[in-house]
Amino acid sequence: MTEGVVYKTTNGGADWSPVWRGDNLARYIWIDPTDTDTVYASTGIFDREAMNSDHETGVPGGEGVIKTIDGGATWNSANEGLSNLYIGSLFMHPDDPQVLLAAAGNQIYDGDAGVYLTVDGAETWTPVLLDPINEVEGFHSVEFALSDPDIAYAASSVRVYRSADGGRTWTAMTPPGVTWGDPPIRGGFPIDIQVDPRDPDRLFINAYGGGNFLSTDSGRTWTVASTGYTGAQIRGIEVDPEHPGRVWVTGRSGMFASTDGGHTWTGQSPFDPLPTFEGMALAIAPDGSMLEADSAERGIAFGDGKDWDYTNLFLPDRQAVRALAFAPSDPTVAYAGIGAYFTPSFFDDWMPGAGIYRSDDSGRTWRPANDELIATAHVSGVAVDPGDPDRVFAATVNQGLVRSEDGGASWRTVSSRDDIAIFAVAVNPSDPDLVFSGSRGMFRSTDGGDSWTRVAAGAPESSFVDYVFDPANPDVMYAADITSGVYRSTDAGLTWLAINGGLLTRAVNALAISHDSRHLYAGTEGGGVFRLDLAGTPPAEAPFPTIPTTTTTVAPTTTGPETTSAASTTTTLLAAQTDEGASTPWLPWVGGGVVLVAAAVLDVGRRRRHSG
Repeated sequence: MTEGVVYKTTNGGADWSPVWRGDNLARYIWIDPTDTDTVYASTGIFDREAMNSDHETGVPGGEGVIKTIDGGATWNSANEGLSNLYIGSLFMHPDDPQVLLAAAGNQIYDGDAGVYLTVDGAETWTPVLLDPINEVEGFHSVEFALSDPDIAYAASSVRVYRSADGGRTWTAMTPPGVTWGDPPIRGGFPIDIQVDPRDPDRLFINAYGGGNFLSTDSGRTWTVASTGYTGAQIRGIEVDPEHPGRVWVTGRSGMFASTDGGHTWTGQSPFDPLPTFEGMALAIAPDGSMLEADSAERGIAFGDGKDWDYTNLFLPDRQAVRALAFAPSDPTVAYAGIGAYFTPSFFDDWMPGAGIYRSDDSGRTWRPANDELIATAHVSGVAVDPGDPDRVFAATVNQGLVRSEDGGASWRTVSSRDDIAIFAVAVNPSDPDLVFSGSRGMFRSTDGGDSWTRVAAGAPESSFVDYVFDPANPDVMYAADITSGVYRSTDAGLTWLAINGGLLTRAVNALAISHDSRHLYAGTEGGGVFRLDLAGTPPAEAPFPTIPTTTTTVAPTTTGPETTSAASTTTTLLAAQTDEGASTPWLPWVGGGVVLVAAAVLDVGRRRRHSG
C-alpha cells in the first residue's frame, strides 16, 4: 500500500516544497499552458494499492485525478465519471488543454478499468475504452500523437489500441489470441508510451517486466529496443552441476537460461501455455533435476532445464511457493516453502503462509509436511542436511527458524525467538551442525541450531537472504544482503569481507556458484545478473543439445582493469548497464539486445499438468 506526494518548485528546481499529500502514488503531472496555476495530477499504478483501500472488505480506495487552479495551494478531486480511481497514466491534448486521456486499472481492483476521456478540463469523464472480455487488470498507458493529435494510443498488458478520432473510438492493434510484444517475447505491463513527434505511426513502449519496445506500424508489430538497459528483478539463480557456463534464472520477467555464462539468454516457459511470470524460486539437484515456482501460477514446475512438466498445488488464493530445496543426498526428495502475498511477486511478511510441502519423486507430486506449529508458517527459506534427507530447516517470517528431524512430520523452533523474521538458512555441506541464518544480521550455530551466535566481524545488521558454499572448500562461503551486496568469508563464517566492487546495485536476492568454484553468480533486484570469475577467466560455453536458439544478446564493452582488496578477480556484468566508477575489474556487457527483461514463451519440450 502506498501514499503519494506532489512537490512544487518556484526557482528552477533549486528548492522543492510539498503541495499535496494523499492516499495513492502521484504519477503524471500536467500544467495547463494557457494558465500555469491550473495543474492536473494522476494517482495510482497497477501493482500498488492505495493507502485508503481495504482488501478485507474489497474497498478499492484511490485518489483518481486531482486538480488545482491556484498553483497547488488547494486541490480537489476531478473524478466525475471515473469508475476506477487507479489512474496510471494521464495525457493532455497538445492543442487543447481541456482535453485529457486517462488510463485506469489495478491488478487487485480492476473493476471498470479502461480508458477515459474528458473534454472539459476534468469536470466530467467519459469511458471510451473498457476491457471488452475482462482479459486484463486494466489499462496502464495513454498518449496523443503530438504531430497529429487525432491519433492516440492506449495499452494494457495484453493489447495495444489506436484511435484515429482523438480518443473517442478505438481499434485493437494486437490480434486476438496473442499478447503484444516481439514474439516470442511478451511485452509486459506498459508503463509509458512515447510517440515519435515526427511520425504518429512510430512509438515506443517501456514495459514493466518486458523492457523497451519499438513499433513503426502504429502498434501492429514490435521489436525489442532495450540495448543498454535492464531492470530485471531476479529472485532465483542456479548453475548446472557440470557446466559452469550454463545458468538459469527466474524473476519478475520470467525464466531464462544461458549456455555461455550470461552472454546470451533464452526464455523458457515451464508453465506453458502461460508464460512464466513473477518467478520466485529455483532449485537444482546434483543430478540436474530442477524445480521452478512463480507466484502467478501457485504451482511448481519440474524438469531438466529443457523439458518441463507442471504440478498444481491448489494453494489458497494469494499463497505461493517462496522457497525450494532438494535433499543433497537424495535428489528424489525436495521441499517447498509456502509464503503469501497481496500483490504478486512481492511476498507480504505479515500474511500467514502454508508451511512446508514435501515431494518424494523429484517434484512430480507434493504433500504438506507440517504439524500444528508451522501449519500457517510463512516460509522464506529451506535448507536440507547434506547427509540426511529427513533433517530440514525452514526459515519463516512468522515462526522464527524451525527444524524437523523426521521429514516434516514434526517441527520445533530452534531460533531464540519465534517472532523474529528469518529470511535465509543454510547448512554447511561438510558439517551439518554448522548452520547459518539470516535476519536483521547474520547468525551462526555450531550445534545444529540449538544455540546461536551473532556474527559481528564484517557482517552488518542487515537482511541476509542467501548463502552459498565453495564446493572445493566449504570454509569459503558467500552471503547476499538485500541492501548492502555480497560478502565473502574464508573461515567458515566467522569473519566477512564485502566484495562489491563494480556491483551496480547492492540489492542482491540470490547467489549461485559453479561446481568448480571458479564462477559466482548474483541475481539482483532491478539490475539483472552479475558474474564474478574468481579465477580470472570466463566459463566455457555449454550449449543444450536441443534447446531452441532464439536468444537475446549482450555485446561486451571493456573497461580498464583496477585492483581489488578481496582477490585477483575478473568479473562479468550480466546487465545491460555501463560500469562507471567501479573499484574492481568487472567487465560490463552492454549493447546488442535485451537482457533479462522479457518473458519469452518457447516450446522447449513436453508439458503436462499434475495435481499435487
